[in-house]
Amino acid sequence: MMRYSLFLRDEGFDVVDLEATERDHLATASLTWEPQAIRDLLGEFEPSHGLALVLDFSDESMHYEWVPKLFPWERPALEKRLKSRFEKSAFVHAHWLPVFQKNAEGREEQLILLANASHSPKLDMLLGFIEEFGLALRQVYSYTFLMETWFLKRLARRIGLKGKRLKQPFILTVRETERRFRQFVLIESQLRMTRNIELDDVLDEAECSRALADETRATLRYLYNQKLVPFNHEVGQVYLDGYGQAVAPVMGALRASLVSTSWDRTRLILKGESLGGLGLAPSAPNEKRTLMCLVQFLKTAAPASFYRNAYTERVGRLWQWNRLTWLSWALVALLGSYALLQTAIDYFVLTDKAEQVMAKQQQFEQDKQRLQSVIHLQYDAEDMKATVEFFDQLKRVKQHGSVGRELAVLSRVVNRHPAIELTEIRWNRHPVLDEERVQVWLSGHVKGNQRYEVLLQKADAFMAGIREDSRVEQLKYVNEPLNRNAAQALAVEGRLERKTQELPFSLTYRLKVFEPLTPAPTEETP
Repeated sequence: MMRYSLFLRDEGFDVVDLEATERDHLATASLTWEPQAIRDLLGEFEPSHGLALVLDFSDESMHYEWVPKLFPWERPALEKRLKSRFEKSAFVHAHWLPVFQKNAEGREEQLILLANASHSPKLDMLLGFIEEFGLALRQVYSYTFLMETWFLKRLARRIGLKGKRLKQPFILTVRETERRFRQFVLIESQLRMTRNIELDDVLDEAECSRALADETRATLRYLYNQKLVPFNHEVGQVYLDGYGQAVAPVMGALRASLVSTSWDRTRLILKGESLGGLGLAPSAPNEKRTLMCLVQFLKTAAPASFYRNAYTERVGRLWQWNRLTWLSWALVALLGSYALLQTAIDYFVLTDKAEQVMAKQQQFEQDKQRLQSVIHLQYDAEDMKATVEFFDQLKRVKQHGSVGRELAVLSRVVNRHPAIELTEIRWNRHPVLDEERVQVWLSGHVKGNQRYEVLLQKADAFMAGIREDSRVEQLKYVNEPLNRNAAQALAVEGRLERKTQELPFSLTYRLKVFEPLTPAPTEETP
């Protein structure tokens, strides 16, 4: 974060402490370009404190040029070539404006802005001191473009300018001191021209208003002559008073001197406001009110740097690395805290579980001792081992042995239905808790020379016989004797000679088996 901002002018500069500045208090000090005073001031700054420069020199220039419309990845090469024209400048900035046209050959062109601040003994001395003390120079702004950004982002909507009205060409005039004015020409919400106006101190307010109107008329003629706007096109007037003077006399002079009778009043912008009336820096001195507004904007919005050079690029990289390092340490600390917390939670959980296990173990040991003291077993370990092996073998036989007893009922059903001939019997055991299920699959034929309907009745009677066993579940055909549709029946019934038929079928069912172990009878001793 920035700590100090230096507003540089030809006659001196203002040093503003952003942290100490509040809404009703501007922490600032004014200095001249005395080398020793500047050295003493910068020597008191901490290298870690962010520093910003705002350039407001008279030799700062803006150059607009039409260039071929390029893709974003093609622009850097052209920017480098255009910036090479200003090798002797301390700062150069290239900005592609969203303004397009077609040249005489029909090719699309885009307007590019080249702003530069020239080398000067004062600026070079200050930059030398900043590098000597190793101060973190992070942002370098142009006062002109900082004013443009502040007006468009913070002030335009407050005075009713937005949307299409803000796209209309107008001249923004800002009164900074009693006799110093600054004019900004905005077309399509883009800054196209700026002027500094200094009026004579001997003029009173009425004469000052008329003189300002004359200067504004000269600006308007320049716009028409340079074809920045079509001739006699409506050009609005926005006046901001930052010195605490009345707005009405100035707006009256501008309206009477500049507004043509042929202009469309519905498209014309005429706005006049005072910064104090808008609630901006109401407690600041008159000559510092505009500065206070810009300082508040820098403090709250932190706009991106306008100018860059090798030193600011190096500081920016170091700042990013420093920030990345702090973020990495914070992440490591966070992960370490999380791991430590998780370890502590696991330790307490495991400790609690270990205590529970120890308590259960002690309880089991006590129960074991109590049972041993009460119960006296008549068998030794060998007897118990033999008993366990016997029951294990019995269980294995029960799970994998024959199912002849379970299928005894099926044998009786087959004997009652001589027309049924079985060709295959398969089964599989399915233990379920304390019961077992035997899944049985039967395949066979229905024999006879009767009608198809009679053969089907015999197969159904066989199924009904199986279903008589209460242990049978889920009895169903897998494949019926042919099928029950009319076409099949006609195919069988339509034969001239009745021969013995063998209709194949298969079915399945589940047999519930429960064999509780019953103890063998023992002889009682008389």
